[in-house]
Amino acid sequence: TGDIGKMDRDGYFYIVGRKKELIITGGFNVYPAEVEEVIYQHPAVLEVGVYGVPDTYRGEAVKAAIVIKKGATSSAEEIQNWCRERLTRYKVPRIID
Repeated sequence: TGDIGKMDRDGYFYIVGRKKELIITGGFNVYPAEVEEVIYQHPAVLEVGVYGVPDTYRGEAVKAAIVIKKGATSSAEEIQNWCRERLTRYKVPRIID
C-alpha cells in the first residue's frame, strides 16, 4: 500500500507514515489523504486507506480499502457515488475493497 509501519515488542503493527504521498493517474496528481478525508465522511465508514495500484492505461489507479462500521452496510458503488459528488472525477477510487 505504500504505508510505512512499525511493529512493537508485543507484535502489534502501527502505521506511521506513507512511502509515497502522491498517486499519478492519467497524468493527474491525487493525494490519498484528500480522498480518505472524503470517504471518512460517509456514515458507514469506520476506516479507510487510499493508495495507488499499477494500471496499464493510467499508470496508476486510485484504490480504497475500507472497513465498514459494525451494523452498517454499504457497497463499492455507493462509496464511488459518494466520492463522485465530492471529488473531481479522476480522484474517485476505481477499485474499492
